[in-house]
Amino acid sequence: MTHPDLRAGICRILFVALTLTALTVFPHVRAGTTTTLDPIVVTPTATPLALTDTPAPVIVITRREILQSGALDLIQLLRFYAGIDVAQTGGPGQPASVFLQGASSGQTLVLIDGVEVNGGNLGLAPLADIPLTDVVRVEIVEGPSSSLYGSDGIGGVIDIVTRGDAHRRHAHVSVADGSYGTRALGLGIADGGRHFAAGADFSRILVRGFPPLVGSGLAEGTTTSLLDAFARWRPSAHGNLVARLWQSRGTTGYLNYDGAPRSESYRDRLVLLRGRLAVATGVHARVTLSDYEDRLLQNQRPDFSRTRREGLDTRFTFTRLPAQRLLVGLAVHHTDDSSLVYGTGYAEGYRVLAPYAEDIVTTGRNRFIVTGRLSDYSTFGSHPTWSLADSYRWTDGTSLGVEWGSGFRAPPAEDLYGYGGNPNLAPESSHTLEIVAHQRFDATVRLGLDLYMSRIDNLIVYLGPSAAYPEGINENIGRTQTRGASLSLAWTHRAWNVLARIDVQQPLDLETGTVLARRSERSASLLLGRRLAGGTIGLDFLAVGPRPDSPYTSVIDPGYALTDLDGRWPIGTHLALGIRIGNLFNVDYTVVNGYQTVGRSLLLSLRWDL
Repeated sequence: MTHPDLRAGICRILFVALTLTALTVFPHVRAGTTTTLDPIVVTPTATPLALTDTPAPVIVITRREILQSGALDLIQLLRFYAGIDVAQTGGPGQPASVFLQGASSGQTLVLIDGVEVNGGNLGLAPLADIPLTDVVRVEIVEGPSSSLYGSDGIGGVIDIVTRGDAHRRHAHVSVADGSYGTRALGLGIADGGRHFAAGADFSRILVRGFPPLVGSGLAEGTTTSLLDAFARWRPSAHGNLVARLWQSRGTTGYLNYDGAPRSESYRDRLVLLRGRLAVATGVHARVTLSDYEDRLLQNQRPDFSRTRREGLDTRFTFTRLPAQRLLVGLAVHHTDDSSLVYGTGYAEGYRVLAPYAEDIVTTGRNRFIVTGRLSDYSTFGSHPTWSLADSYRWTDGTSLGVEWGSGFRAPPAEDLYGYGGNPNLAPESSHTLEIVAHQRFDATVRLGLDLYMSRIDNLIVYLGPSAAYPEGINENIGRTQTRGASLSLAWTHRAWNVLARIDVQQPLDLETGTVLARRSERSASLLLGRRLAGGTIGLDFLAVGPRPDSPYTSVIDPGYALTDLDGRWPIGTHLALGIRIGNLFNVDYTVVNGYQTVGRSLLLSLRWDL
């Protein structure tokens, strides 16, 4: 798409957003509403807060929005939210990266039910391996989160919340069929009462053939299977215990650098046990035991990558203090990383001991939030992180938040011990200043403005071969700075739902003065939804500006605009038909140079709920 076309696309979104904003001043727009736009969020702080009371910008994607989108996996869902840069090397199932506020994909923390799933070898989360079958909610916090969650939370955190309770018997079966030989099957059942609830979900997604490389006639397939099971025991009103098994596994076909077909098999598994207990009046405890494994095996050669992380997180919350909520916690985990890549292998382990605390004090219209964490690593020592925030409620519908905080990313094992490894690497560190404003009109319209500036130091950079280091070496010599602004509008009125966002940023490499690779300096999105004839129909639009393809080339990936059409209609009492037309206008665009993107595609689905 040409630059004038991109500007025209963004102008169309601006026109719609400004028109809807203007409409909010008239009483008839606010009449007859049934949906609130101020949900409770749990990821930005350890304390549940209303969205407009948080000092950090948060994107909340509900289960209803997930179903309406027709997306099968997390990457398909996130790509239509401006400000979230998504890059995927090929089609469905291929490796994917997500960039928040100019930070790299490894500097974005991904959680499943509050447990980190970033792999230890490269520090990346298996984003393409997370189906949406059992996901009830996705919360994306933009901005540093290390003071609460630890390493990798520089650009933000993506928290994927899966089903963990049931109040009645429920079962569902879904099937889907679409372009590129896409087949999907989903099964689920859950039942629950006053003291006990349990459920399980299973899904399998198959893509028979998609050509991942531009100009290659070879197509590769992928398979993804998900099993998610939970059990919740609530013996009394004072506490409960939840056990969960979440496992995604499958095989991904790809083409190597010579264009020859290859495949790899993976398994991502999370076992979680979490208990909550009211210890005394105003004192609550939460204990989480977790065991996470990320395993990747090359099927044509002995190369592999494996991370095993066992963790214990204990926290106490005190609520009896006047106008204050204090949380203190201790997180301990042990990680084993092993890998073999082109003959370079290692097997290393380390432990982390991290006390942390969060204090929320409410005085008048102000809510002050102070968070601190000290992460002690057996590999490089201790690293402190902190956050200072104030959320000021100007009126019942207007709030202003200011947050200043730090973040860090521990050196991943591949940088420490792999090709060009340097065991003396220090953590990457960041400082971010963020200003967030919310304006809510009754329960129908919410405006949001986010201004931020972030600087990251001690970036790990690979230096090429030299006489002293024939394989090259990794060093902490990089620096980046990102300044940005986001304007968002959420509007719900009778049968209509609208979410619009414009994002402008300047993500710079301070060493070279160039824009960081695969980060767009401007993007805009518009998600329209309407209830119609008992069902829903949606139109999703995304416009993205040009982006540097790689720090190692001068290639610029041109801007583009995409449109998806989706809908769901009931057939009888328990059956629903879904349709999703991806890339409605069959736009030829590039996300990563040399890799194929999906053209116009069709996905039909049937879902039976009882």
